[in-house]
Amino acid sequence: MHSHSKTRSKIVRNILREIAFKKDIPYPEIKTLFTVDCDVNISLEFWDLLRKHHPKHTFTEVSHCPDCGKFDLE
Repeated sequence: MHSHSKTRSKIVRNILREIAFKKDIPYPEIKTLFTVDCDVNISLEFWDLLRKHHPKHTFTEVSHCPDCGKFDLE
């Protein structure tokens, strides 16, 4: 069965939206930079914001499911 955590996917999407807002870049472009292009600057900012918003997190990896479009944190 195909499933992902809605909560963790929402965390990732919200952080990427925050980055998009701060950089004045459309969210779909930020999502592409993060998931397809593996942009180092976007990735670093993502992990900085994740630590800021969720300081007790133990996540070390983020993944994106191309089939359903959801994210996951592990």
